[in-house]
Amino acid sequence: MTGRKESKVKKKKATKTKKVDIDLVTLSTLSSEGMVSDMFGDIEEKTPLKGAQDIIYDAWEVTDPKRRVALARKALEISPDCADAYTLLAEETAGSLTEALNLYRQGVKAGERALGKEAFEEDVGHFWGILETRPYMRARAKSMGLLFAKFPLLHDSRKGSRRPYVFFGIYLDIL
Repeated sequence: MTGRKESKVKKKKATKTKKVDIDLVTLSTLSSEGMVSDMFGDIEEKTPLKGAQDIIYDAWEVTDPKRRVALARKALEISPDCADAYTLLAEETAGSLTEALNLYRQGVKAGERALGKEAFEEDVGHFWGILETRPYMRARAKSMGLLFAKFPLLHDSRKGSRRPYVFFGIYLDIL
């Protein structure tokens, strides 16, 4: 094949590929969390919430937004206490800040129900190290990030402060 024909073939192949914008750090973190759950998930009994969370782990690996939304809704049918499902819906379907905030709040409430009051009394200061608290933490952090973005004076009253936005030990990307 001549160089000219090869370049035409390569050009056609390049135009067929679809660009997908994925935050690789986030995807890596969420995927590894799913792998940890897969590795140790059989130790505990399977519950509807764990089944719903497994569906969310799968949704995070899907690049098609419609499929991700469908999986999140399926997870909520299995367990309305799946905080990550609300977080995913807020990111994929919200048409306004108010709608996103409402979905994040539903995620926070779902996480609170899933964890129970004991977790908020016994595990204070260790939440991020406990795998089961992470869906709650993500919903809480995302809702706070949204509020900080909308009302920046809520987080730091010091004029000219350049401190990073930190909540529950994680940096919020809101700038």
